Amino acid sequence: MLAVCFRYTGDMEAAHDVLHDGFIKIFTNFSFRGEASLGTWVTRVMVT
Repeated sequence: MLAVCFRYTGDMEAAHDVLHDGFIKIFTNFSFRGEASLGTWVTRVMVT
């Protein structure tokens, strides 16, 4: 996931921040419905 965040931000420090914020979103509002793979869903959360 860090690599995905880095590709979107282009900055490692910003990528760490995005990753951290994304995991907070995932764990505070886990709404995975199984319509896609878990990895795809996590990636989508990270980039939105």
